[in-house]
Amino acid sequence: MDSSDDFLHQIRCSLHPQLRHYSYESLKDPDEYSHRLRYWTLPESFRKECGNAFQATGITGYFSWNGKCVFSFDCLTPPSPHAALLRNIYVPKRHRGQNCCIGTLAEIVRVAESSATCIVAVVHPFEIYADNDGVAAAVDALHRSTHAFAYVSDETAQQAMNTRLRKAGFCSCDLRDSVMDITTPLTNQWIFLPQSVDQEFLASISERLVNEVVNGAQDKPTSI
Repeated sequence: MDSSDDFLHQIRCSLHPQLRHYSYESLKDPDEYSHRLRYWTLPESFRKECGNAFQATGITGYFSWNGKCVFSFDCLTPPSPHAALLRNIYVPKRHRGQNCCIGTLAEIVRVAESSATCIVAVVHPFEIYADNDGVAAAVDALHRSTHAFAYVSDETAQQAMNTRLRKAGFCSCDLRDSVMDITTPLTNQWIFLPQSVDQEFLASISERLVNEVVNGAQDKPTSI
């Protein structure tokens, strides 16, 4: 890189010290740079707790639970100092049927409680079709969005994940205009609210919190 590129990279790193872990070449793609930067806008206490509770995978924002479940976090758009987006959660086939997803969600909730961070989750099932069924291959497919990664239309998988989130303490929340495609069903949108949630933030999203779906009919948003 030339001197001007080097100078710009140094400026960016001085503003966001965490970027020093990455070379200029690895951040050359605007989307890559944006992703790296967005993760670091998450609450510091939340990032610290994630580092303490989960196994690092070598990719910023991606973690593993007991080497059996892969998941990642990102900030919302626009960023919030009180919430994180659970971007994906995936259990390789070899570890399924062992309550890995349930165990991971329980630990994510614990981290959220200890750091006073709300967790937004959207159920949109996907599968990874790769030769290697391990954690490393899953991280690579998710991070790079390779051909091995594909969304699937599986109502049974959706219902199962919705049930796991509800049992973990998540509640329904209408976030279609802020973090997802508007076609995503309301029943697949969730948020976990820790007991220590910031009250001003809670008030700002109260109208997004919705009642349970009864007989397939969607209730109107209500305040809590």
